[in-house]
Amino acid sequence: MVLTTTDVRETVRLLDEIVEEYKQLAPERMRDWRTYEQRLAKRVQMALAEFRPLIAEIAAVLKHPSKNGREQKRALSVE
Repeated sequence: MVLTTTDVRETVRLLDEIVEEYKQLAPERMRDWRTYEQRLAKRVQMALAEFRPLIAEIAAVLKHPSKNGREQKRALSVE
């Protein structure tokens, strides 16, 4: 089965119609900003807790730049 540009465009058009229909049928919800901010703060705290060991490891590597990267090739002397 060969997928043509026309097939893709038709599928995208169909999906766009489905999205528009959903937007019209779905009620627009009001956001409770206090709850939203609390949940966001909690997610950020959890993310930082998970990344903290990785950040410490990266900082330790960056303190010793001579250990980073591949070794330099020695210059050949012409005699």
